[in-house]
Amino acid sequence: MVLTSEKISRRIQEEVKKLHMCKGGEDVVGIRIQREKCGITQEALAKTLGTDRSTIAKWEAPGRYPRCKLLPQLAEIFGCTIDELFP
Repeated sequence: MVLTSEKISRRIQEEVKKLHMCKGGEDVVGIRIQREKCGITQEALAKTLGTDRSTIAKWEAPGRYPRCKLLPQLAEIFGCTIDELFP
């Protein structure tokens, strides 16, 4: 079975969701918490990541997650670990 990058990305996203649900959460409140700790607005974070403010808002809402490839970049911006994005 050949895994395409799309299939790999989807599998990683599923694993991230499972990890988060194991911790008892329904949303990625850690992104909002870390963003607010750093004093960064949704708009500023969106500009840094090259996306829209509405995308950041969706990530902070229940059931929505950033793409897995962005998790290391988010952790670096916030000066935290990827695990801390999923409290």
